[in-house]
Amino acid sequence: RINGEVTGPTELLIEGEIEGEIRLEATVTIGAEGAVQGPISAPMVRVGGRVVGNVTAADRVEVAPSGSVEGDISAPRIVIAEGAFFRGRVEMRGEDDRRLLSGAKPPAGAEG
Repeated sequence: RINGEVTGPTELLIEGEIEGEIRLEATVTIGAEGAVQGPISAPMVRVGGRVVGNVTAADRVEVAPSGSVEGDISAPRIVIAEGAFFRGRVEMRGEDDRRLLSGAKPPAGAEG
């Protein structure tokens, strides 16, 4: 069991309990027996256990049939398998959305 913030550049597999924020520069995987209470931010997040908190990924969020997420999910690609539990909001942003949010202009010819 870990209480506190987890950060770093390497992948993380959680088979125990973490209470606190997780911010990684690599894939976060919550195993079937794993539980996280707090927000998760990483390029890719795989949920096979339980998450209570918002999940944000730069690339993809996957919730397996054994997974449970209570919180908002934000990523360009989101997969919630049949049988998974999810309670929250889903926000899918593509490359164009990220560019516009950063203040950049859309590519030529892309205007409405």
